[in-house]
Amino acid sequence: MILTSRAGSAGGPKPGRAGFYLELGGRAHKIASMSTNAALDLRKAKRWLKILHGQVLQLRHDQEIWHAIQTMISANSELHRRSAFYGWLNNIYVSAMAMAIRRQTDTDTRSISMLRFLKLLKGNPSLVSRQRYRALFQRSPFEAEVAAMGFTPKGIADQDYDRIVGKRKSQPTSDDFQAEINRLTRVTNNIVRLANKRIAHHDTTSPRRLPTFAEVSIAIDYLENLVRKYKLLFEAVSPSMAVTHTDDWTAIFRSPWLK
Repeated sequence: MILTSRAGSAGGPKPGRAGFYLELGGRAHKIASMSTNAALDLRKAKRWLKILHGQVLQLRHDQEIWHAIQTMISANSELHRRSAFYGWLNNIYVSAMAMAIRRQTDTDTRSISMLRFLKLLKGNPSLVSRQRYRALFQRSPFEAEVAAMGFTPKGIADQDYDRIVGKRKSQPTSDDFQAEINRLTRVTNNIVRLANKRIAHHDTTSPRRLPTFAEVSIAIDYLENLVRKYKLLFEAVSPSMAVTHTDDWTAIFRSPWLK
């Protein structure tokens, strides 16, 4: 009886995604299925989440600027006239948003997208397990204050985890992640179709229905919710998704553009 890795080399188990095998009568029989690359997956997931957080913030930033410009135009009757500029501005916005949202559904192995992030977690749910979440509350700088109020780090962690993932769940299930993947696909589908058929390429068939600005908002809202959820599960922090500007970007509109 020899415990081997998938490669079948004797002398003890070796790391590998496929699990470990037991040799019986010269044949390898799988006895466990586990991700022995959990540490690598954890680092990858955290790195991807940081990038995705920035990308979703950029989406919201661009959307808010667009809406602010529409409000300025609506409030100034002198601007209520036909202009090719408005058509150009609209095309630029639609193209940029469609491609940015499409990027979040990319399955290319070279890409970092929300879809691939969810698939990574689906392949290793222990990355966001209850046990791992509890560990985030250990050695907290607020541990003494929490204890003084009659709570324990474990109790607070479990209460949060019950709300975020589900009561008595030790970790999300494969179905939980698949439900998020399905919803992400559903809320972005019409936008991605436009990007594929008219922006990234020019398909011989046109999209049956063009996406609305409301659909863009729904897609961004869902991406924001996913970022918030997984920032909580990985870091025990609830990030603000509010857009802040370091300068007055509207200042250029207070000066005549033509002189």
